Amino acid sequence: MKRKIILLSLMIFCLATVRAQSLNEIFDKAAELYNQKNYSDSYRYYSIIIRSEGANAGTKAAALYYAGESLINTSDYSAAATQFETLISDYPFSNYHELSLLRLGEIYYNSGTYRKCRERLFYFLEKYPGSAHLGTAYFWLAASYAAENKYYEAEEYFNLSISNATTNKYLVDAIYSLGAVYEKLGDYQEAISNYDELLSYYGDSDLAPLAQMRIGVCYFKIGDYTTTTLELSNPILEKLSDKSRIEKDYYLSNAFMRLGEYDKAEKLMSKLVVSDISEDTRRKITYNLGWIKFQHKDYEGAYEIFSSLNRTSNDTISVYALFWSAESKRYMNDREEADRLYREFIENYPNHPLASKVNLSKGALLFESATQKDAESILKHAAASDDLETKSRALTLLGELKLKEKKYAEARNYFSEALSVNNSYNEPYKRAKLGKGISEFYLNKYRDALNDLTFLYNKFRDFEKDKVNFYMAESYLFLSEYDNAIKHYNLAASDDRLLNKQVILGKAYAYFNKKDFPNSVYYFNDYLKKYGNEKISKEVKLRLADSYFGMKNFDKASAIYEDLFKKENAISSAQNYYQYCQALYKAGKTAQAVIEFSNLQKLFPYSNYTDDAQYVIGWIYFQQNQYDWAVDNYLRLIRKYPNSALIPIAYYSIGDSYYNMGQYDSALIYYEKVLNEYPNTSYIIDAVNGIQYSYIAKDEIDKAVKIIDDFIKRYPNQKYSDQFYLKKGDIFYSVGEYDKAINAYYDFINRYQTSALLKNAYYWLGKSAVNINNDTLAIAAFNQVLNLSLTSDISVSAALELSNLYSKQKQFDSAVETLNKVIGKTGESKRMPELLFARALIEVKSNNLEKAYQTFERVINYYDGTLFADKAKVETGKLELNQKRYESAIPLLREVAEKRLDDIGAEAQYYLGLSYMEQEQFNEAITAFVRVRSVFAAYDDWYTRSLLRLGDCYLKLNDKKLAREMYRAVLRRHNSGEYADEANKKLKRL
Repeated sequence: MKRKIILLSLMIFCLATVRAQSLNEIFDKAAELYNQKNYSDSYRYYSIIIRSEGANAGTKAAALYYAGESLINTSDYSAAATQFETLISDYPFSNYHELSLLRLGEIYYNSGTYRKCRERLFYFLEKYPGSAHLGTAYFWLAASYAAENKYYEAEEYFNLSISNATTNKYLVDAIYSLGAVYEKLGDYQEAISNYDELLSYYGDSDLAPLAQMRIGVCYFKIGDYTTTTLELSNPILEKLSDKSRIEKDYYLSNAFMRLGEYDKAEKLMSKLVVSDISEDTRRKITYNLGWIKFQHKDYEGAYEIFSSLNRTSNDTISVYALFWSAESKRYMNDREEADRLYREFIENYPNHPLASKVNLSKGALLFESATQKDAESILKHAAASDDLETKSRALTLLGELKLKEKKYAEARNYFSEALSVNNSYNEPYKRAKLGKGISEFYLNKYRDALNDLTFLYNKFRDFEKDKVNFYMAESYLFLSEYDNAIKHYNLAASDDRLLNKQVILGKAYAYFNKKDFPNSVYYFNDYLKKYGNEKISKEVKLRLADSYFGMKNFDKASAIYEDLFKKENAISSAQNYYQYCQALYKAGKTAQAVIEFSNLQKLFPYSNYTDDAQYVIGWIYFQQNQYDWAVDNYLRLIRKYPNSALIPIAYYSIGDSYYNMGQYDSALIYYEKVLNEYPNTSYIIDAVNGIQYSYIAKDEIDKAVKIIDDFIKRYPNQKYSDQFYLKKGDIFYSVGEYDKAINAYYDFINRYQTSALLKNAYYWLGKSAVNINNDTLAIAAFNQVLNLSLTSDISVSAALELSNLYSKQKQFDSAVETLNKVIGKTGESKRMPELLFARALIEVKSNNLEKAYQTFERVINYYDGTLFADKAKVETGKLELNQKRYESAIPLLREVAEKRLDDIGAEAQYYLGLSYMEQEQFNEAITAFVRVRSVFAAYDDWYTRSLLRLGDCYLKLNDKKLAREMYRAVLRRHNSGEYADEANKKLKRL
């Protein structure tokens, strides 16, 4: 019996062994089929094992896993999920448990069951935190959140998936998807950064073309349309699918349109409109095509498109198309149809945001048709709009209407209000800025006009450039800044006859006033040649004659004067006639000049030029060495015009006449008449000089040397005695004999202790001491000036000199105290901003920055518009820059840089660039430094510094080629010195 039981057990064991061997063969067959990608059959074999009761847990778990994988490969995801769910439920300790959870997450994601997806993946993360598939799990979690528009959660898990790059099978997809998340969140810069990372490190990926496209789209959404066109023109985009290429072309065409490159936009849109796109997109593109035709001034073509869209439906495109249909008709000069369409719009859409624009357009229509009263009423309605652009345009048109009416104050108010509601640099803003500048010009507020016009000139060089430059030139002309006036007249060249006439005349007067007579002659002649029949031509001819006079072409000057006076009867004033006489005289027509000077006295007997004319007659004879005739005519002046202010110089001139005849005693008589009879005349010093020279001519050297001392002894109480005596020191100072000057000034101080010139003597004593480096004496002398007066101009100069000396010795408290003495007494002195600015600089040197800030602020607030207010803004900007307070530094520096075109403006522009550079805003810094190079090229120091900083910026942007160009440009300007050294060092490092 026992033997039978043993045999039965052995038989069962053998059967079990055979069954196990058979299952292994089935498993191997399943694996073989799986590897051969015969997934349907592999699934059947794995299913045998799964259903078998003889297979162990490990084999069944493996069979379940590969059965699931087989089903995935046959796209039966639901059945696959069942296999994986069974595995993780029945075999929690299987080696396939981890991968099954991951697979379930992926399957549930692909089937849109996002809650289940996250449930399985969070279980995966909890159970396998150190998994070799951690990054992949994070990726699918992030993707599930993104699919449900939960972008902040998606951002978190995409970042985790990327930070676990080595365990992320979908790293490239994660980088791309994170970019897409940022794009959805509106953080386009971060999106661009991720897309760029993909292109930089995974340029061969299938996602690279899409990433390139998304970069272009992001730049479009930012509003950087130039970069959009560059990014969306990359050759890599040829690899896009047809659908993506359509999207790319849509954005590219819109970018071209916004950049005003209408031909390129139209070409792309014309292809897009007939491609496989939605009807909504097709209508948008058609609308854009209409708008492009409008910009091309093809108003008929635009109207055809807009009117077709208007009839299509009642959507937003239709509403806008109706508006632009009316605009097209307006620009076609079909005013009646335009007005009908405007009325139709208001009737159908009275509350639409465009309704105010319609009122604006109707007002403009009336404005253009000169129906100004009606235009003003409608434009005021449009100006009440909540739409800021419409409001701005309406206010601008109202301003232009008032300009036409020459109501300049009202015009300026409208333009100012237009600017206050428009903070974008669009067309209405520019027109309002121009109108405000022109209004201020006609209100004689030339500096204010220049502020507005210069802004336009610097920022929008091509906007109404003829008008901008003309009114800038006119403003500079009235401010006597003739070089700037000429510069802008030259830039205002125009085909407009009226403007061209004004430009030529303006240039002529600018050259005339700066005494550049050859050029004024050219432009006055040009004006007369082109516009000689104008009423103003006589005035122009007079100025032409004056110009010839100024360039010493007296023949031409006298001929024109004579023509005006004799033929055109244009004797407008004694002044003009006097100039005519002078021209004759200086043309060498002395006989005729004498006659005309005599005629002047008859024609204008009560004018201010009669005694002058008589004096010149004497002077003519004097210059001809006819000294007797000269004396006779000078004596005639004295007899005929006994109250003339010229009598002292007539006596003096008689003395000179006798001197030249060698009759020194007679000369001395008339020189002394000046001294004795006119002791307070300014010619007293000339007379004393004449006496001095007369004594020298008589070989009486001692008297010549002693002439000043003798004069003082003779006239100790005369008005000019102290002034004359002070001249001794001035003479020594002017020739650089500072020791003798010091002695002379001391002598003056001892002799004239109550003279009003005493402070002058101390001041020049101090200046003499400075020149021989005797700081102790200089300090004492300047202090004496301040002891005598704290309110005079020379006291201000002394305080500035003294503060410089104290500052040089690092006695900053004394320097500030000195300036404060004068500041407290000078009140509204024109030099107050200079004093305050000097004090602020010393406060900076002494590191008393709080006080320096306060002083600079005082200069800026109370003396705005002065040179030192602008300098204070620059210095404050530099202090803020040193403190890294860029948001405060930049507005100050930009204001001065945009307003001034001198070295102060150049310095401000340079430090503006430096502010951007320190913040690593290199593109903005480059723009700022380039402006130094283009606008302030005359100021070599700031120009060269900007070249160096441009090189540094380009280097930061990894553009070594441009960096080298900048450093080499420095070396072309400076072959030695600190700039050359810096440039050479940087080139070597490159």
